[in-house]
Amino acid sequence: MSESGSNAKLVSDCARMAHAFKTLIDVYTEVAANTNPAAALPMLAWATADGAAAAARLAAIKDVDPPAGDLEEPPFFDLDPLRSGLANVLGENDVYNELEDSRAEDALVGQESITESILTAVSAFRVGLYYYETAGPTAAMWYWQYSAMTMWADRIASALRQVLLLLSAAHRQGHAQLVHALKELRRTLEVTAAVTGEISVVNLSEALPPRS
Repeated sequence: MSESGSNAKLVSDCARMAHAFKTLIDVYTEVAANTNPAAALPMLAWATADGAAAAARLAAIKDVDPPAGDLEEPPFFDLDPLRSGLANVLGENDVYNELEDSRAEDALVGQESITESILTAVSAFRVGLYYYETAGPTAAMWYWQYSAMTMWADRIASALRQVLLLLSAAHRQGHAQLVHALKELRRTLEVTAAVTGEISVVNLSEALPPRS
């Protein structure tokens, strides 16, 4: 590919990445606002999965050379509202145990936070977006790629796994509660039929789970 073609591809890739990161920041902000608690975990899983996928794309592309000259120090991004909002949504499920280095035979178990792992990524998203607007696509792509491989790719992947575990547990709990309610309904209908001498018109074999 010619140099002009490579530059055009970098500009195109950077524009898509910038749009993706802006969207992820918006989704995380919406989750932190907790306006729809029932959708919080699914939205968190979706956004975090997209963040992990973005890290994989950054790892797959050709290494971007750092821009010539020093980059400006980015402004301070206040992440405290997002931090407190996500921590509030996750509650006691925010902190989890994880092997510090799963490659080591004697790896130690440490504590991690879903919120802090996500904020590590969001901070890098914002810094890259600042460079995108002030220094151009090369600076932004270099920073996103560098920061992903050194700071946030493994953290967001870890957070994704934990969010999916929470989501799976919530679905299993919901299913168990439904099955319990249906079994109670079965018993109630059977007792009613025995007392009244009437046969229920409800086909329980089709609507309810087998008796255990």
